[in-house]
Amino acid sequence: MARLINNGLFAIKHLADYGYFGKLTAVCKAIQKDDGENQKGKRAVRLSQSRYKLEGFGYNKYNPFDTVLRHPLQYEVDRNAGKATVQLPEIVPGLNLRNPLNQPFCRFVFMLAAVADVVYGEERKGYMLITDEQRPAAIQHTVWCPSKERQEPQELVLEMSNWQPREGVSLVLAVGVEFGSPQAGGEIQFTKYGGAAKVLRVV
Repeated sequence: MARLINNGLFAIKHLADYGYFGKLTAVCKAIQKDDGENQKGKRAVRLSQSRYKLEGFGYNKYNPFDTVLRHPLQYEVDRNAGKATVQLPEIVPGLNLRNPLNQPFCRFVFMLAAVADVVYGEERKGYMLITDEQRPAAIQHTVWCPSKERQEPQELVLEMSNWQPREGVSLVLAVGVEFGSPQAGGEIQFTKYGGAAKVLRVV
């Protein structure tokens, strides 16, 4: 399950500043303990029934997301429609946005991913996904902006393609902020350890 979540949120995991996978595994173990029906070794990991345990999961030890963007995000996730709407506030550098490594550019990334529960299959004598159906994640990036300039409020919409809600499959909304610097040719390159990310909502 930890691997599924990690792979599902591929667009933000590069923003981690420490080896978070052990912490993510611990969250999944806590979810597995909620299965009181099956015996040890066969307990399911049903994210769909313990979603709150993943919400707020952060990828950063030294610069947590909430200390980089000091303004609560407003968002709404519609599970039936497979859609998320995020309100990004006005960004005022030094007031509600902190730039840990003082990089010249920044942008935000949002993603909405589907994660299936993991259950033990007696026929296979091992763990398996509750469904083999794969859903591509929805991703939105804001444009790279100078880090010392104000940014106007924005609304971003993420929508899963051909989404049909299914029991045992959760939608995970996550956010990240990247900081970077221009390279030869003008392309802006993300600066490692300069950003932050977290899980916002699981439905």
